[in-house]
Amino acid sequence: MNKSESLFEEYLNKQKINFTNNFVVNSKNTKNVDFRLAKGQQRILCDVKEINDSKINIRTADINLGGNINAQNHIRGDIKKLRQKFDSPPTVPLMLVSMNFSSNFFTALTVSRALMGEIGVIFERGSEGNISDVHHLQHGNASLRQKMNTSISGVLLFDIVMGKHYLFRSPYAKHEIPSDFFSGIKILDLCKTETQDDIIELSKIMFWNKDKS
Repeated sequence: MNKSESLFEEYLNKQKINFTNNFVVNSKNTKNVDFRLAKGQQRILCDVKEINDSKINIRTADINLGGNINAQNHIRGDIKKLRQKFDSPPTVPLMLVSMNFSSNFFTALTVSRALMGEIGVIFERGSEGNISDVHHLQHGNASLRQKMNTSISGVLLFDIVMGKHYLFRSPYAKHEIPSDFFSGIKILDLCKTETQDDIIELSKIMFWNKDKS
């Protein structure tokens, strides 16, 4: 068991949530998820992953903005790997738990961009200086879409510094994570049509590395 899994297991024990480690989800190749959670009659399957520094070189400008990390690509990749473990769609909520073990911070907007797509503006053709508000682009490399990855119910950003955990719930999930399953966390219900003000507020929520806070 790695450090992130140990931290999450400690959290589950404090929350008095029952769990099973290494729960098999694919009968053909015995692939498993890190945890199956149980609370009353409710069940959630989840993998726990660490966001680390990127192995590729990052531009100096990007390092100044958030360190030598590319958190949205980490999250996209972890969601893809989690979905591919199953030989048939899960019948209960499926969640990714992510922790920041990189050399710097990233924000809730980073998570939103990974899940709902990159953000940008639209310049209206034939107009002078007329541009749209900042919004999620229609083709923005989103991990969650109406007809793709609907088995993914959400991403729990586990704050290893302040303990201010955020659950980002997918609007397309076949099985929603109950709002009362975890206590003391913030729930953000994602939306493709997040406004410019929403995007600004997401950028204010930071997830730090424990050694760099």
